[in-house]
Amino acid sequence: MKLSKQSVLVKKITVVTNSLEAIVVLANRDNVRLVVIGGTYDNNNLSMGGAMTSKFIDHYYVDKTFFSVKGISKERGIMDSKEEIAELKSMMVKNTRQAILVIDGSKFDKSALVRAINPSEVDVIITDHNLDEEWQSYFEDNGIDAIVVS
Repeated sequence: MKLSKQSVLVKKITVVTNSLEAIVVLANRDNVRLVVIGGTYDNNNLSMGGAMTSKFIDHYYVDKTFFSVKGISKERGIMDSKEEIAELKSMMVKNTRQAILVIDGSKFDKSALVRAINPSEVDVIITDHNLDEEWQSYFEDNGIDAIVVS
């Protein structure tokens, strides 16, 4: 959500989203053209999902995809809690020029039910987690640029 609040910093962008929170934050921004992905509303994730969402995503190709997941593990990869959510994220990553994983430190060394994305499909990771040598090597080995923010 912090990312959508930062849209004031850019000139003119188009945002394609299925997130209700992002829609609320971005709806009245003059610099944002908002494309809302429909589907079945998921109250737990405050987002749209399902077959219609998948069909919609498949028709778009974007410059950058920002996404998060439930966990990341060196052994299991980048994971999420539900199959349909993992599938949507996988589709979004396949239909983008640059896949950017935004993940907080609490999700490192955590696994979840489903592998969502192969690490080699991620271009950049943005995190508040201080990366030790093992994580730095993991990201380098997978061709991921890591950005640590405070």
